[in-house]
Amino acid sequence: MADNDQVSQVDSMKMASFIDANESAKPRGQTYVLSVHSAAVLRNLNEFRLQDGHLCDVTLVAEGKEFAVHRAVMAAASEYFRAMFTGDMKEATESKVELRGMPAVGLEHIIDFAYTSKICLCMDKIRDVLMAATYIQLTPIIDFCSEFLISEINIDNCVDIGHIAHDYHLAKVDRTADDFILKNFSVLAKKEEDFVRLTLEKLVFLLARDELLASSELEIFKAAATWLSHDPDRIEHASKVMEKIRFALIPPDAVIESVQTVDFMRQSVGCTNLLIEASNYHLMQLAQPVLQCDRTRVRSLGPSLVASGGLTKQSKVEVCADALFFDKTCSKWVNMKPLEKTTYTHCVATLGNFLFVVGGQNTLDRVGKSAVASAYRYDPRFNRWLQLASLREARTYFALCAVRGRLYAIGGENRNGEIASVECYLPNKDEWTYVTQLPMALFGHAGSVLDQSIYISGGFASGTFSNVLYRYDPALDQWDSRAPMPTTRGFHCMARVKNRIYVIGGNHFDADEERVDVLTVECYTPETDQWSQVAPLREGQGESGISVLDDKIYLIGGYSLDQNSRIKSVQCYDPEKDLWGNVPDYPEAIAGVACCTLDLPSDLKKTYM
Repeated sequence: MADNDQVSQVDSMKMASFIDANESAKPRGQTYVLSVHSAAVLRNLNEFRLQDGHLCDVTLVAEGKEFAVHRAVMAAASEYFRAMFTGDMKEATESKVELRGMPAVGLEHIIDFAYTSKICLCMDKIRDVLMAATYIQLTPIIDFCSEFLISEINIDNCVDIGHIAHDYHLAKVDRTADDFILKNFSVLAKKEEDFVRLTLEKLVFLLARDELLASSELEIFKAAATWLSHDPDRIEHASKVMEKIRFALIPPDAVIESVQTVDFMRQSVGCTNLLIEASNYHLMQLAQPVLQCDRTRVRSLGPSLVASGGLTKQSKVEVCADALFFDKTCSKWVNMKPLEKTTYTHCVATLGNFLFVVGGQNTLDRVGKSAVASAYRYDPRFNRWLQLASLREARTYFALCAVRGRLYAIGGENRNGEIASVECYLPNKDEWTYVTQLPMALFGHAGSVLDQSIYISGGFASGTFSNVLYRYDPALDQWDSRAPMPTTRGFHCMARVKNRIYVIGGNHFDADEERVDVLTVECYTPETDQWSQVAPLREGQGESGISVLDDKIYLIGGYSLDQNSRIKSVQCYDPEKDLWGNVPDYPEAIAGVACCTLDLPSDLKKTYM
């Protein structure tokens, strides 16, 4: 052999040297490994198989079709065949083994995989392959089939893939098919020949999901009605299907014109009761926030940050009526239906996924002379505002908290100065009533709710900043004092995450009696009535908006004394990591903005994007 040939042969091998440490005097030995050997052996065995079954020792039969194979290869590739050929089963010695219930196409793919480690999948044969792989419990092929099905999902085959996933218990494929249908429900509903092939269980499951995307609830109803009408035997399930339709989200006139005219909606007692329920909901407009149930909940991909009102523009002071939501999918702020009137230093709260905007002031005024008593409610279901009964007292720089189905407007300031009064709003009566007032008059304080109690911190009183912490029990209509904050502050924010309350931002007087930003952030634990410090703000923010989304705190806009200007920064705090980060800025510098989280209908958000 030529030297070059020797080098070439050695280069094609992996070589490992070894020396026995305990017998160093012995001559060195070397181990050589031919990396392609195992593949070559399999390739040769496959060629033997394909050449008239050369050296094959058993024939597998499926649906009358015969496949000559090597027992050793099949046993090495599958536990099923190992048990068959190495145990006491009669097939261990038979020359021909019939696999009843095994599809021939599927078996052929299994055998090819055993010899080549490759498998070619297509939609036409996927059921046969899955049946065969399930039959012999060959998990790798089942996993390949799952990957293939997920990669192939489209509007033409999503129903079929869903059926396959259900039949073969492919949980990941089933979830993916469901998600695809939920996102493309409107398109699928128009493909009637495919849509009506959904099973009853799958249709009911889809209709119950908040994530179902459609142009309107009426469209969803019409699709469900089409499914029921496709087969007369399905009408008996009308009530089961229709109880997943949210008739309260359909305008009353559309219910009369397009829903009540459908035969089964009039003939089924269950369906009739659903329409009565929706009618009562629409009739009791003011009480709607406390009448919420699964059938009044908006279809949404999840809560959004919503910011409203505020004082904008650096060159010309302007109170705005803007309302914006933050879209997480594209990380940007998007304008939505504006407030009924311009306002800032107002307060917002949510009840039953309705947004309440209360009080504030509509002109720049530092002493509360322009405080207003107005109250409005926004319904994201129909994208409309409703004016409510006004507060008994105008108030700005106050706190508004929602607890036990009621709103509480606490303290604040008006033309008479700082106030201690507290008003409670009852939605079903649309009226404000006085309850026990604060222990002291305050404005510029902040409020939050934890365990059905209201907590009020800090604020400005008698010409100085406060560090008080008060707790209000609505059930007892009683205030008590808790451990004061380590730091005095006012015009700050409070937010609850899990079982802790965070006090953030604002300002106070320093040792030289200069008004400065407060960067320290303090955390209160009610169980121990103790305060602790967490990561500080990176820049000062007073008169900011605040809200919690996905257990993270968002601080929006505000006024920075250090910069002597309104700012558009949005800082995000992660309590789990004790870290502050930034998200996209608000569109413009703003102070006195009020924020909350709200489930906005997916179809409504699309109209503003």
